[in-house]
Amino acid sequence: MEQFFVTVLLSIEHFHMLGGVAFLAALLAILAAWIMLWLVQYYLLRYGNRLWRATVSLGHVLKSKFICNPYVHRWMRRHPGSIRFLAERADYTHFFGLPLTLLFLSLAVTLVLLVEVAEDVATSDSIVVVDHIAARLISTFRAPELIPVAIWITNWCAPPIIGILLVVACLLLWLVNRRFAAIGLITSLLGASLFSVLNKLIFQRLRPDGAVLFEPSYSFPSSHATLSVAFYGFLGYLLIRSVQKWDTRIKLCFAMMGFIFLIGLSRIVLGVHYLSDVWAGYLVGLLWLILGISVNEWLAATGRIDWNLPLDRRRRILACSLMLVAVIGVAGYLFAQALVFRSLQ
Repeated sequence: MEQFFVTVLLSIEHFHMLGGVAFLAALLAILAAWIMLWLVQYYLLRYGNRLWRATVSLGHVLKSKFICNPYVHRWMRRHPGSIRFLAERADYTHFFGLPLTLLFLSLAVTLVLLVEVAEDVATSDSIVVVDHIAARLISTFRAPELIPVAIWITNWCAPPIIGILLVVACLLLWLVNRRFAAIGLITSLLGASLFSVLNKLIFQRLRPDGAVLFEPSYSFPSSHATLSVAFYGFLGYLLIRSVQKWDTRIKLCFAMMGFIFLIGLSRIVLGVHYLSDVWAGYLVGLLWLILGISVNEWLAATGRIDWNLPLDRRRRILACSLMLVAVIGVAGYLFAQALVFRSLQ
């Protein structure tokens, strides 16, 4: 896979020598990716419920056919303990069944991917070649007009901003009578932050040359990418968990995914991270996001969090007002910072 990306990036470099074809190709690739994501969202919104019901129905049919098989039936009689364990893991009626199984599998897959990326970086595998070629291309195509925009986006994961929004999020959870949900949020954020710092100290990878911003820390993994998934991903989870409509959940999910993608992209555009740094940061953030969600779902299963708890009108208005003030205030402050940076260029 890495060899494929090396070939593609070298081809883009070759086209760049011939003119601006590479830049146009990059724009077309981004547009194609956006169209694909929009189509996925569209079909999920239109057919997602029916697809889910069909999948559940198919699962019941396969389960009944599987159990009725004489060989399976004989094995079930001989190993009742194993069957009981598997049945409990596949039970979707409570958290300790199928939900916990899926969370555990997601955690395992994420951890395997993270270890693979870390090993490739540590052994200077072909992924490092991809990183350096991509960094050269980004520095070539970096337009001055994009830098303030990238700074505005990337600063949403600056530690002071994350700290302010964390306090606001905890206040909001207290206002809507879901204060225990803050435990999962803090677990995800603090765990991801500490894990990211620890990995930076272990790998001590230097940042790319020609970065727009000065960053004193090491490069691998990207802390901004990590925090974007661990923090904003968890906020997205809280919003999704708090609404009932399927289409609203899908839109929130894709909106948060797009925002997280832009934060990672901004780090690459600013030249402060390699591609593998951002990818590893996403995986670290996802690892702790899954752990944070697991904590919250366990709290919900034990009755400490009630996602369906009704809110009175006063609390709802106060919570919405606080959220709007926080988002608009932070966005305005970051916009002013970006303008100051542009004026100093």
